[in-house]
Amino acid sequence: MKKIVQNEFVLSLITKGILVILGLVTSIIINRYLGPSLKGEYAYVLNLINILSLVLNLGIYHSYPYNRKNSGVDIKNRYFGISFYQYFAYMFISVIIIIFFRDRNVIIIALLTPLMVLTKQLIFICLVEDFKLRNLIITANQIIYSIFLILLSICTTSSLIYVFVLLMGQELLTVVVIVKKYKIDILRRSFNFEDLNNVLKFGFYPMITSLLITLNYKVDILILKYFVDFEQIGFYTIGVGLATQAWMIPDAFKEVLFSRTAKEDPIDIIILCIKINLYVSIAIILAIAYWGKNIINIMYGSAYLPSYSVAVIMFLGLIPMIFYKMIISLFNANKKQRISFNILLIAVIFNVLLNLATIPKYGIIGAAFSSVISYSVSGILFTRYFIKEYNINAIQLILLSKKEIYRILQLFRLSHRNKFKE
Repeated sequence: MKKIVQNEFVLSLITKGILVILGLVTSIIINRYLGPSLKGEYAYVLNLINILSLVLNLGIYHSYPYNRKNSGVDIKNRYFGISFYQYFAYMFISVIIIIFFRDRNVIIIALLTPLMVLTKQLIFICLVEDFKLRNLIITANQIIYSIFLILLSICTTSSLIYVFVLLMGQELLTVVVIVKKYKIDILRRSFNFEDLNNVLKFGFYPMITSLLITLNYKVDILILKYFVDFEQIGFYTIGVGLATQAWMIPDAFKEVLFSRTAKEDPIDIIILCIKINLYVSIAIILAIAYWGKNIINIMYGSAYLPSYSVAVIMFLGLIPMIFYKMIISLFNANKKQRISFNILLIAVIFNVLLNLATIPKYGIIGAAFSSVISYSVSGILFTRYFIKEYNINAIQLILLSKKEIYRILQLFRLSHRNKFKE
């Protein structure tokens, strides 16, 4: 067990495996608990919260890997201070909004958005400082959330409010654990406007980039609301949700790379991770195409079978997203945010235009194809720049050499001695 914990990639994959299982469990419960229509409304509101939280975090945490690598001092307490002052400021605004707007969804958005801004900041600092701790926090938190969600589905009737209250509790638990772990004294956090100014300058492009990433994932649901009912959105989110669970595999590698690129430029490791994820993703796509309909029927019931076509299409987006996810960590750590911004802006424009063109006629199928095309645009452009910048032959990103097969075996050896050195 100790050897497993000491291998970053194996630990990350195990964590993601647990999260995939828990994610599927919670997805099954939420979809069966709410039904297609309420699930569609839930997805729409949650997407709005995610987009607002990305904009309002102001890109603060994105500067952390670069500043940590180049400052030579422990700067996490400065970031903790900025994050909590930011949270209190947003909560003050939220209280005012709640006083004047009594709409249920507005209140949910006003309460959850500041909290999700804070948790995003804190959990990212954890990712860079100690990704093992971060994985432990997320996994334990998700287990607790799943247990309470099961109890909620047994003891209550369908209610959006109950689901969002439980989500708020999950976010609060994350904050409490990190505060205790790092001994953060919330009331005595120092606040330095010079620090804030520096991180905002650095964080602007990463923040906009993150917004573009989220829009690339979520804009389809926002547009769908104006052309289809919440039930169709509910079907669509099943297909997207299944694909999102599969994305956790490249995410597992990406998180380790975030931690490593904050300290070095491991180009060979990035290339190897791309290849591993590429072959795994091809196998997953074939499996979903063959067994996907049965999987949906067993997990969610026959009412959700219209989700199958969306799922198959969305899984095709796994391949281009691999290249994006593996490469962007290197770009951000080396202050190449403008490149990421430009590429993702192009992809989002493609996504919005294609959605507007296809959704009115083809509905959720048009939205799925539009998303995959957008992912492909971003993946191709990131890969093209990566190849040019680091003088890499394109074939190196696809075919495995004998030496790399040996390194893959080293990668998953449960030994702390494996450091990817020649």
